[in-house]
Amino acid sequence: MFWAWHAPAAYAFALASDGAYWLMELTLLVSAIGLWRSVLAATAPTGVAVLLATMVQMGLLGALLTFASTPLYAWHWITTQPWGLSPVEVGSPSGSG
Repeated sequence: MFWAWHAPAAYAFALASDGAYWLMELTLLVSAIGLWRSVLAATAPTGVAVLLATMVQMGLLGALLTFASTPLYAWHWITTQPWGLSPVEVGSPSGSG
């Protein structure tokens, strides 16, 4: 569910209206509750394996978003341009470091 909402089209949809945003939040909450219920009901080794797999795939998503060579979310242009940065800025802002 987390990966699905981070697809550029789904992310843009979620930011387009309050209802869509709360739909995203609700589905993420329900999926998180489902994950934790299954982890807590599992044997210790299985629970640990599920949590490890979850950490790995979340880390992979974070790495893909962090190191993307092109901006994935047009919405973020408005958060970076006032600072003189592009959405995929690498390094420090011009002249500050």
